[in-house]
Amino acid sequence: MISKRHDDSKNSTNIVSSNLCDNNVKQHSGYIEIAPGANIFFWFFESRNNPKGSPLTLWLNGGPGCSSLFGLFEELGPCKSNNNGSEITNNIYSWNEISNMLFVDQPVGVGLSYGSRVVNSTEQAAEDLYVFLQIFFAKFPEYATLDFHVFGESYGGHYAPAIAKKIVEANDLIQARTNKETKINLKTVGLGNGWVDAEIQLQSNVYFAEFNSYHPVLDVKYIQEMKNISFECKSKIEKSKSTEEFRKASIECDSIPQEIFDNHSYASVYDIRVSNTSYSSMPSADYVSFLNKPEVLRSIGAESFGNRTFVECSDKVFNYFSETGDGIRSYKPHVEYLLEKNIRVMLYHGDADYICNWFGGLDVTNQLVWKNQREFNAAPMQYWKVDDVIAGQIRKFGNLWFVKVYESGHAVPFHQAKNSLDLLKKWFNDN
Repeated sequence: MISKRHDDSKNSTNIVSSNLCDNNVKQHSGYIEIAPGANIFFWFFESRNNPKGSPLTLWLNGGPGCSSLFGLFEELGPCKSNNNGSEITNNIYSWNEISNMLFVDQPVGVGLSYGSRVVNSTEQAAEDLYVFLQIFFAKFPEYATLDFHVFGESYGGHYAPAIAKKIVEANDLIQARTNKETKINLKTVGLGNGWVDAEIQLQSNVYFAEFNSYHPVLDVKYIQEMKNISFECKSKIEKSKSTEEFRKASIECDSIPQEIFDNHSYASVYDIRVSNTSYSSMPSADYVSFLNKPEVLRSIGAESFGNRTFVECSDKVFNYFSETGDGIRSYKPHVEYLLEKNIRVMLYHGDADYICNWFGGLDVTNQLVWKNQREFNAAPMQYWKVDDVIAGQIRKFGNLWFVKVYESGHAVPFHQAKNSLDLLKKWFNDN
């Protein structure tokens, strides 16, 4: 765990370059203070192949309140933690095979990020994340000119469109020379089992519970109960304007149907192929033990995390967002904005995930209002193969892709590591 420390008091950074996780690539990790009481943790890895010629991909896990280090260690990062955090193994299907990778714990209070700042909305989180990116690129200008991709998983269906829209808007101001920030070379946005539009996706939960690719996950009477709720909720969500209205709609339209599923279905909401008491098809928590070791925190520049305990997901941050009804707010308009600005967007969904299921993802793409809506909706679903084995289906036209990933739950890069890397390659090449 050899570390070389950088000092930059101007930007209030505390960053190290260690050889932990992947000792064959250059990496940087630590804190950037975006404002007093707001310390954002990040971990950056150069690409294993031609880093100067590879793009830079920002990865964001969801929650809200869940650490992007879950994505690093359990999904698509260069290494995995095993045996209760006692050992590290190489991930041959890491996304840094073809891309420089930036994992960020955001907002403040998530993962290793800490401080007194309270963030309770996606828009506020996007503002903070944009400040972080500006400081990051000022610190590491060699990465500022690379093609930039934003990928978000689960609640990242809110986070990713929000930060992408912020980047595009800021770039327009930079182009007009009304500010002096670094222009970020945003090319695409990827949403993995993303929570984009509650009104659309909550409706889809009812149909997925009965007509998914595997088996029904609720008895008919409970499906009917959820249908009744979803019918009433459609208008409630449409009429919500104030924070209080969004908060109430969140309870009635999201929390209550979720309770029905939790109380009356044996299946996991993240992977209906397994029971809700089974962890056989879900990522382990070994990396949590690993990240709570003082020597590990020191090696990645996180010693100032102090005596706090790293947890995978912060209940406190989740509750902050719940109190504003943030999850009910739609980010479909943000996706439409990005498409009109010629930013490519991909929604990909594991076919065994209930909570952000592929029915809902497909419905979101079909209802996007943009210049090629008609052509996209008329495009066929084409089989996607990896090594001559069908890995899923893809519908694409213009700047929009929808992907149904076979035999995968909520976390596609965990369930289908090889196939997710293949999909990323195809996405980068637009092929």
